[in-house]
Amino acid sequence: MPSENPFRRSHGLRGIKLSSSHYTVGKYILFQLPELSVVCVLAIGARSWVGLPDWAAAGIIALWVIKDVVIFPFVRIAYQPGSEGGATRMVGARGTAQDALQPSGYVRVSAELWRAELQPGSPPVGPGDRVRVLGVRGLTLLVESDDGAG
Repeated sequence: MPSENPFRRSHGLRGIKLSSSHYTVGKYILFQLPELSVVCVLAIGARSWVGLPDWAAAGIIALWVIKDVVIFPFVRIAYQPGSEGGATRMVGARGTAQDALQPSGYVRVSAELWRAELQPGSPPVGPGDRVRVLGVRGLTLLVESDDGAG
């Protein structure tokens, strides 16, 4: 079976094939619709409630849409298929125990402080010891001692 290019993935939607970029844009638009609906209702309602001119209501709605278009390149990766976020991106990372893990405590991975728990069967970890992230349970990292091997 040939390997699949992750940048050209297709996602079926009732028989319609979508490229990864179309899927990403569509997902972003769908997430923006609820807030755009609220802005439209408030802008149109402000016409009768406070006498807002039609051009001002249309301008508010247009500025809101422009804001979403300008922000999209900065948040695009979060909407891409298979993008991992949160704690799952930490698997495989290395950090330092901030206190003794007996069996839980806190570790620093890069600049972030995380709640951590020792993997069952792992040797104890003291403050300042190096750890490696093996998995994630909710927002708790599952770690083991990282003696530098590997």
